[in-house]
Amino acid sequence: MFRGHTSHLPLLLASLFPPFLPDDFRIFCGDLGNEVNDDILARAFSRYPSFLKAKVIRDKRTGKTKGYGFVSFKDPNDYVRAMREMNGKYVGSRPIKLRKSMWKDRNIDVVRKKQKEKKKLGLRGGVCIVLKPDKQERQLWLEAPLE
Repeated sequence: MFRGHTSHLPLLLASLFPPFLPDDFRIFCGDLGNEVNDDILARAFSRYPSFLKAKVIRDKRTGKTKGYGFVSFKDPNDYVRAMREMNGKYVGSRPIKLRKSMWKDRNIDVVRKKQKEKKKLGLRGGVCIVLKPDKQERQLWLEAPLE
């Protein structure tokens, strides 16, 4: 069941991903243990001169880690070195798995732009279900309840 307004989405995303520099080089860090917090992750990557920030993503209700986080760098050379040197290294009780972050593909500005487009169309948010009976495509929007 949907809870809350879709208008809170930008605030939710902003709280999950506090401002990183727009031109940073970001790494996705997977397989983080429950004991890993922002400080532990930051200490693991702070040996790289252009290291900027580390963020472990947590469930907002329980406070437990979701098992992944992000680290960012100003210099692409440090980014490449960290990817090569730190992948599989233990941070806390587990070896971490590093991948190139896809966050730029999900930029908050893109989310806001999509919301503005939906608002122009009179849509408040919700889920779009595509129905294809008899090879005819129809879209059905399930509107989120407004409070």
